[in-house]
Amino acid sequence: MLDQAVDRKLNVMTFGTYAGPKYPLVGRRNDVADGYDLGKYLAEKLGGTGNVAILSGSLTAPEHQGRAQGFKNALAEYPNIQIVFEQPDNDNLEQAVSVTECALQAHPDLNGILCCNASNPIGAARVVKNAGKAGKILIAGMDNLPETLEFLKEGVILVTKAQRQWDIGYCARSWRLLPRISLRLST
Repeated sequence: MLDQAVDRKLNVMTFGTYAGPKYPLVGRRNDVADGYDLGKYLAEKLGGTGNVAILSGSLTAPEHQGRAQGFKNALAEYPNIQIVFEQPDNDNLEQAVSVTECALQAHPDLNGILCCNASNPIGAARVVKNAGKAGKILIAGMDNLPETLEFLKEGVILVTKAQRQWDIGYCARSWRLLPRISLRLST
């Protein structure tokens, strides 16, 4: 479909997902690297040991799966860290709460939670805070929604990594004014 649009001389750009070299990309830098950075940071803060859960977002979202793979790549460097729980939450806040509750119930010795989308750090933080385990279960996740930032200030969320959504949106809106080159914004 994209090829047909280009053949008809329409301007084509992809937002967030790379579709090939012919189509300018506005959005993500590298999901696997983002996940790796968060996984590495969490592993270091855990002292290289512990039990970790992954809230993997949506199984059909390449960015979520890339981040989850990055988490796993980083944690593989720490033989004393075990991934004891991994489940999707479909980027749904209520599901993130439910999945985190299941993770804590199944693994009361959980030390960390890695979150790959905007919903799951909030859901995980709500559960961890309500369980009285803030600071005992370390949470690392993506994005910077207002509630995420509040949990970060309170110390319920250890770290978050955010994309530059405003720049991405601006470039997506302004792209038709730019020359036809591949745009890439770093996070």
